[in-house]
Amino acid sequence: MSYSAMKDQKGITLIELLVALVISLVLMVGVIQLFIGNKRSYQLTEEIARMQESARFAANILAKDIRMAGYTGCTTRDKSSVVINNTLDGPGAAYTPDNGIEGWEADSTGFGSYTIVQNGSVSDASVSGWSTTGGLTLNSGTMSVSNSDIIRLWGIDGDPVLVNSISPGVAQTVVDVTQNADFVDGDILMMTDCSVADIFQACNVQAISGGINLVASAGCTPGNLVTKALLNQAGAHVARLVGKLYFVGKRDDDSSNPPALFRRVVKQNATAGTAEELVEGVEALQILYGEDTDTADPDGVANRYVDAGSVSDWGNVVSVRIELLMQSSRTNLVDGSQTFKFNGATVTASDGRLRYPFMTTVTLRNRTQ
Repeated sequence: MSYSAMKDQKGITLIELLVALVISLVLMVGVIQLFIGNKRSYQLTEEIARMQESARFAANILAKDIRMAGYTGCTTRDKSSVVINNTLDGPGAAYTPDNGIEGWEADSTGFGSYTIVQNGSVSDASVSGWSTTGGLTLNSGTMSVSNSDIIRLWGIDGDPVLVNSISPGVAQTVVDVTQNADFVDGDILMMTDCSVADIFQACNVQAISGGINLVASAGCTPGNLVTKALLNQAGAHVARLVGKLYFVGKRDDDSSNPPALFRRVVKQNATAGTAEELVEGVEALQILYGEDTDTADPDGVANRYVDAGSVSDWGNVVSVRIELLMQSSRTNLVDGSQTFKFNGATVTASDGRLRYPFMTTVTLRNRTQ
């Protein structure tokens, strides 16, 4: 190249610059779109995995207590073969461990019907909004979202311990048990030999040499009817009796918080404790109860699945079908609306959240043998 030609090469033209900028912009847009697509795909996959994991965890928690519901130390559902002797002094209408399992159906959520309630508030389910049959009383202060069912399960908590001796008295009865018990003052206990089940309250738990004394008296709340004797003898086993109330609520009862599965434990003094948040992202809990209607010759197999308001006898419930509706924590995962099946209904959500229905059926072990 001659010197004069090289001297004329002083840069690129405006047209060349514009063409280069357009090509760079197209490439940049492609890179950005690829990044956004990958990020969106990652978020979607992550949310699905979280919802699946949370659903399995919530179902496992519920299933564990449902399987043990109604445990009285015996492996039969025949009420005539087990004597339940409740010596508590007026524990309240909501304390009904004899039923084993109880439920409340949220109004307008029968099978085949469900509507999304976005940013719904919570209210005291014991006042209104949840129906059932049989005159059941729900624990007051159970703050639940309006479109979710409630279930209460009764059973023992922890391993039963051996009863060494029972010493009845005029003002109190002392039950001497082995030393590996973790009972505390106020615990309500069940003592059984598989034919008789005593329900009483340990007003005082006293450590003694080689064991622990459980003092059943009238000196606590609700206390014991001291005129009503315990029916068991030495050789029986005793364990803590609890009720567990499961429902969908919101942290601090604040409607702006995400919904979650909550639990209240009916433990000491026959009252329900503070609500515990277990699993976030549970939008709704819908339950159907498998009832064995073969009353003449029960075989432990459900003949029908009905909601809580249609159960004829809670003692005939042998299985429970749980359906959970999970929601994503992010709101920008769905373009437009999402349509899915839940509680036997076709449901449409349009708030940008991803939903994941999860269903499982659990058998009550103590009513199928």
